[in-house]
Amino acid sequence: IAAIDERGYLQNPMLARQVTEKLSPHLKSKWCDYAEEYGSRHEPEIITLSRFLMQEADRAVRHAYSTSAPITVRSVSDVRPERLPRRILEQPRHVKVYNTMENSARKTACYCCGAEHKTSRCKKLEDMSVSDRWQWAKETNICYLCLDSKHRRFMCKSKRCGRDECKQMHHVLLHAPPREDNVIAATAHRPENSNEQVLLKGVTSMQREADSQEVDLEVQGEGQADSYRIKARTVKNLTLGSQSIKPEVLQRPYLRKISDEHLTYANAKPRVLIGADNWHLIVTRRLLSRKRNEPAASLTRLGWVLHGTTPR
Repeated sequence: IAAIDERGYLQNPMLARQVTEKLSPHLKSKWCDYAEEYGSRHEPEIITLSRFLMQEADRAVRHAYSTSAPITVRSVSDVRPERLPRRILEQPRHVKVYNTMENSARKTACYCCGAEHKTSRCKKLEDMSVSDRWQWAKETNICYLCLDSKHRRFMCKSKRCGRDECKQMHHVLLHAPPREDNVIAATAHRPENSNEQVLLKGVTSMQREADSQEVDLEVQGEGQADSYRIKARTVKNLTLGSQSIKPEVLQRPYLRKISDEHLTYANAKPRVLIGADNWHLIVTRRLLSRKRNEPAASLTRLGWVLHGTTPR
């Protein structure tokens, strides 16, 4: 494409997507690792993908290439039927016949109620609120896109939400339409503690808060001596799922030096979000890590923080 000066095609995101959809699940996983490490915003994705595929092809040719064995062709006249002994020919033959039937309709158990139907058609799940569905999906580790399997979302071929022109990668049952609240501006010069409209947008959901106030907070990490003053916005209901960290995570040799008193917990929900506007509190001052697929720990001004994933 670059050779014929069709630079517009290099910026087409659908071109890279169509190529990745033809890859096997194993190659897709390797492509995600390669793109995370070598991808750049200044380089079109299709160029990075092309370099990755050339690398995989070179490795296959270099390490998996083998010459085929020579094939000997014999004429029909040279082939003679093998003569079996007379004793074998006279023995009666017993052949076992099994009657098999293919079960075309495979029964699937619902992850929500246990009945024999698809989870996405579960009446119990439909009766839940959207926030409860999200909580259930996170605790079940189910695919947010199809709700019928526990595979990874990037491997799922189901369609995106589509409701209210939503392009998020979640099922329509997990779609929460933004609340439309009427906000009336009384004057151009507002008081210090007046209410404002705040929009919280995350990877899986979007929340609009009409009566948000700006407050001053003093935060202090568990077991830390210093406290810090920050400005924050109030939200009535911070719809974030709970999470748990088991003590076994800190049993790795390189993490044993960290005290697990404040790092392990069960079914805890975040109540305060500290973002990039307070970067001095959350940037890493010290890092403990090993392999890429193992958890890592970073030291911040608010204490130790764990990063990464644990096996399902």
